[in-house]
Amino acid sequence: MLNKPLREVMNVALDTMSMQGPIKIRDVAERTLSQAPSEYWSLDVDRAARIDYLCRHVKHDMAEKLSMDYVEKYLPRIPEEYHAMFKGFPKYICINPRGGRDSEHVLTILASPEQWAANIHLKDRVLDATQSSRNKSRDFLDLLKDGGAESLYDLFGE
Repeated sequence: MLNKPLREVMNVALDTMSMQGPIKIRDVAERTLSQAPSEYWSLDVDRAARIDYLCRHVKHDMAEKLSMDYVEKYLPRIPEEYHAMFKGFPKYICINPRGGRDSEHVLTILASPEQWAANIHLKDRVLDATQSSRNKSRDFLDLLKDGGAESLYDLFGE
């Protein structure tokens, strides 16, 4: 969690940059880094940054796709007709129905029926949330088209 002074610098950068057009998260982070005095950074922030950095790499490696060499090595008796099921599937699956930062994962080849069910539940929840968000985006698009506006600010701002 960011300390208050560091969060304020970040929010100013975010607000300023977003008023100038589309932004990239990394650009906001870099501006915050360049504008925040060194005393705003603590050992906790440094540790959290290192943990986040490592988590990104762990997540990347866990998402590595199963190769047929891997599958055949650990599942040597798998029939040829099942090979296609493994193509493009990750080496690990999430087994927390809610997902999230501290969710548990299991090797795909070791997942139990209950763990597969939890993975399906998670994917259903993500799909529902994505569809809901898509529908809201469509509502905003329709609102802009109906109002002949270029942005919500143009439609409802001063």
